[in-house]
Amino acid sequence: MPRYIDVVAALLSDADGRALMVRKRGTRPFMQPGGKPEPGEDLLDALRRELREELGLDLPPERFSALGEFESPAANEPGFVVRAAVWALRLADEDPRTGAEIDELAWVDPHAPHVPLAPLSEHELLPVLREGRTVIPEGHRLAVEPETVAALVEDQLPDLAGLPVRPVAESGWDNLTFRLGDRLSVRLPSALPYRTQPRKETTWVPRISAHVPFDVPTPVALGAPGHGYPFAWSVWEWIEGRTLASSADVDLVRLAADVAEFLRGIREVPTQGAPLAGPDNFFRGGDLAVYDAEAREALVRLEDQVDAVPLLEAWDAALASRWQHDPVWVHGDVAPGNLLLDATGRLRAVIDFGSSGVGDPACDLVLAWTVLDGPARRTLRAEAGLDDATWQRARGWALWKAAITDDLAVLRTVLED
Repeated sequence: MPRYIDVVAALLSDADGRALMVRKRGTRPFMQPGGKPEPGEDLLDALRRELREELGLDLPPERFSALGEFESPAANEPGFVVRAAVWALRLADEDPRTGAEIDELAWVDPHAPHVPLAPLSEHELLPVLREGRTVIPEGHRLAVEPETVAALVEDQLPDLAGLPVRPVAESGWDNLTFRLGDRLSVRLPSALPYRTQPRKETTWVPRISAHVPFDVPTPVALGAPGHGYPFAWSVWEWIEGRTLASSADVDLVRLAADVAEFLRGIREVPTQGAPLAGPDNFFRGGDLAVYDAEAREALVRLEDQVDAVPLLEAWDAALASRWQHDPVWVHGDVAPGNLLLDATGRLRAVIDFGSSGVGDPACDLVLAWTVLDGPARRTLRAEAGLDDATWQRARGWALWKAAITDDLAVLRTVLED
């Protein structure tokens, strides 16, 4: 297993198509500007900070276009692999200058570099300019064809080459999912914000599985970018079952009891070294206050359609407390599309741990208002094993998501509870 150095980098180019390279103090090769993000720091914010410190460039986020994730052997650290989240930017009238960490700048013709380059710059990023590849607009969801998935599998997992590839009937938002033969599936992040999920899931879901009384996905392989697809991707064993989202006449009280049992189990998973709630999982398990302004703005916008005053009171109540115990594992997206039922309607499996992390378990109770009726909601509350303050914060999570998505039915359910 390679040891990774996670960095952010900028592919800065000028009107002539040249790339700006920097040579940092104590190094010989030139490389793209960038550096290591601080723990919990948003990746694009980290890159903008590095550009301010290294080159005196203070650039707004809307100027950047995401390129994706790239990997290359580290130039000065044998055995390590640089894993870079890269954005592209065309410089106009800005005048980059050397900062405290930079010895020298160089504008490099991608077709004929005249300075020694780090492997990531030479073999991964300059070809982007040479070949005129299209960058990924921030927030843009990728379209991936089955032929691309088949090519990735054939190149990187020859033992699985030749298995038929077809899209699943119900694919999620964060990942594009394909069946690979009859017993496997392939998950590919659909946009830059989800790029870290494959590594997190393949590392941690096997550890979670031993502590929960329901099936969870089993990883088979982790793939790398290729064939125009820019992110890591993963292969999993397929779990048969129908999603709650596609099921009718479900016994919601029994479902609530099953979900409560799953939530009690996941809170028992050891958390040492586990990923903390933060930007990478959209703060699931984190402080709900990060969405304070967004929630209030949404409720003001909807005040002609719902009674905003009691909703704001419920929101304030949700913000009034914090999780007072050690961080625990959260799934992060206990939603109808991620709950698989067996032929009898009982919960069989919980899938899609892309938003998982450790922190406050309140976010995992949102199903109480989005799916469950009154009796089932009371069952979940009684059996989940969490206190009243956590329930209030959970209500806040449901309120926030319903407000920003204009889900008036859920907002009314929150008011009725």
